[in-house]
Amino acid sequence: MERLHAYERREKELLERERKLAKLEASLMNQKRPPNWPPKPCPCHCVHQNIKGEIAYGWLVVYQAYIHWMYTCIAVVFNFVCVVALVLAEKAIADLVIAIVIFFICPAAFFGIFRLLYNAARRQLAVGYLTFLMALLGEIVIHIAVIVGWNGTGMAGTKWAVVLFTPVEGQKKHMTVAFMCVANVALWSSSCAFCLYLLVRGCLLFRRRHRAAEQQRSLEEANLDAALPPSPSTGGFDFERPH
Repeated sequence: MERLHAYERREKELLERERKLAKLEASLMNQKRPPNWPPKPCPCHCVHQNIKGEIAYGWLVVYQAYIHWMYTCIAVVFNFVCVVALVLAEKAIADLVIAIVIFFICPAAFFGIFRLLYNAARRQLAVGYLTFLMALLGEIVIHIAVIVGWNGTGMAGTKWAVVLFTPVEGQKKHMTVAFMCVANVALWSSSCAFCLYLLVRGCLLFRRRHRAAEQQRSLEEANLDAALPPSPSTGGFDFERPH
């Protein structure tokens, strides 16, 4: 019993010290990390970003996630151009209004997906990787919605392409806009495939970090057991420590 109390007391001390060290480390890192993004010539910087300098393991995946964010921004802009063409061809005013709202995907994808992965890789947090994966699944759903492209949703996708390719009174009208919708579908489909690739890589990073955390905890428990004095009341036997 005395050995068990000593173990619990030592474990609480280690957890408290680990919490204080993590808080101090985060405070020091924030003091030395002045905002530098967006880069110049933008006069206002909102976050600090240094992928290769701050991320030791997994920096390539983080860099690919950044490339994918820029690719998504291009896809959002092109979707807006296609919707403007639809307004001129089919008077799709409702699609134009929603297409403007879709522009919020750009900052949402940056802070809600890319920065989640960035901070998770920088701090090597399993919870951060898991949150990133959940957010990425949401982005994949949005990509699929754009690819389908229901009328009135601000998404110039497959549905709109079928409507424009369908002959009216024996003639196919607005073929240029139809091909623009096809190009938009191809653009968002490739972006969706990129999302699936990042999803797989993110799962691998999460598994590696979770496994490393378990190994570190097992090592700390072994060192703790070795540091505790033997209990004379057990008659020379060391009972298994309860989990």
